[in-house]
Amino acid sequence: MCFTDDYGRPLDGRRVRYEFDRLLKAAEVRHVRIHSVRHGVATALLAEGFSPRVVMDTLGHNQITTTLGIYGHTMREVHEVAAVEIARYIGG
Repeated sequence: MCFTDDYGRPLDGRRVRYEFDRLLKAAEVRHVRIHSVRHGVATALLAEGFSPRVVMDTLGHNQITTTLGIYGHTMREVHEVAAVEIARYIGG
């Protein structure tokens, strides 16, 4: 779960959105949807090489197919970068 209390229990979504909006306003940052931040975190984790399982657990998805269905494009990009790096490593 992305937002949990000290015991790992999910926080109330309304409270999270309220606090998030309050922090954005206090920081004088333009408003973004909290879901966009969630998407950004998942994309960044995958791009940094974290396993889809870790991302699945972080987001609280029940099935890996959900995570891969939403963020599969990121996995393709990571694979393309890896292929380029491998080719460079072996002299291709």
